[in-house]
Amino acid sequence: MSAGRAVKRDKQATRARILAAVGTILSRHGFAKLGINSIASEAGVDKVLIYRYFGNLDGLLEAYVEDSEAAVSLPPLCWPSKERVSGPAAVTSALLCDQLDELRRRPIAQATLRCETESTNVVTERLASAREKMAKEYLSKLPFDLERHPYADPGAVFALLHAGISYLVMNAARLDFYQGIDLKSARGWKRIEQAIEALVATYFKRQSESAE
Repeated sequence: MSAGRAVKRDKQATRARILAAVGTILSRHGFAKLGINSIASEAGVDKVLIYRYFGNLDGLLEAYVEDSEAAVSLPPLCWPSKERVSGPAAVTSALLCDQLDELRRRPIAQATLRCETESTNVVTERLASAREKMAKEYLSKLPFDLERHPYADPGAVFALLHAGISYLVMNAARLDFYQGIDLKSARGWKRIEQAIEALVATYFKRQSESAE
């Protein structure tokens, strides 16, 4: 192997360690402890290399987003098959409950949600963009005739419930209970899913009745 190729390989390995360190810190501590010094320490590299490869912290975050967008962003909507569910209420409930389950598995996305309430950066901007894209996708694919229901606003219902899900998930690490709901137990999260299903079913039932 040539010396030039070996240097390139070492540079790529070091760069990968630095990016991995960003993810590790976000998973453990969120953005509060994310800095050049902490990243260099976690990666086991001199911080000079971070400036050399990425310019500054913003440049490093941009590279991390490009490298790990799936971990940073909101989960994509997982549309249920027609064989599994049918109708706007069942579809909406399935999408929201799936979002709840997936968000609970994504500590970095949770850290991004928490950061979004305090500041903005390239990571939170990517999350906000994904959320707006999600809203458009939901309304465009939802099996619900908006022309027959001119006063219906399923987008607002979806946004409200998704915001509630996001809040509960991003705070579950520091809260044992939220208004009597045990956020540390499967039973507690099941209560939330059941509430989502009941609220969504009631909303679409009322819309159907008003159109008759």
